[in-house]
Amino acid sequence: MSDSGDGNIAAAAAEGEVEALHSAAVSWKGPLISGGSGTVTLDSGAAAQALALTWESRTEPPGGRTSPEELISAGLASCFSMMLAHLLAQDGHPPRSIRTQARAAKRIGGNFAIKRIELHVTGEVDGIDEQAFRDTAAIARRDCPAANALSGTEISLTAELA
Repeated sequence: MSDSGDGNIAAAAAEGEVEALHSAAVSWKGPLISGGSGTVTLDSGAAAQALALTWESRTEPPGGRTSPEELISAGLASCFSMMLAHLLAQDGHPPRSIRTQARAAKRIGGNFAIKRIELHVTGEVDGIDEQAFRDTAAIARRDCPAANALSGTEISLTAELA
């Protein structure tokens, strides 16, 4: 394995393929519910500071803290947007802009679970009609690596042109 120096590690995989590894780390202190807290550090350095993490950030307004649900939403929205931009460009319609919001809905109490994630995308794309945009967005949703990693979670999609 070799470290590229920017936090991303490239490792040789079978048959000469390269696997890009991306990581984040969490440091947690104390109990979960009664006052514990932690930080999330992105190894890429893309977040200038460690991100505050608490139980309350999962169950109350975040107040400047993040949560696993927010981080999962960010990963899914970014991966989906990149896949959609790629597919649109391949079809001769590079987007002027894509805005994607992902909202993870978590059940609290009893069996904790992220039950569903709602994706909503709005695109500014020349030369494409609404149905073709929706169809391409559905393919991006199906083929997005982050969505595939979350295959046990219902992921809904709404797509519209601006």
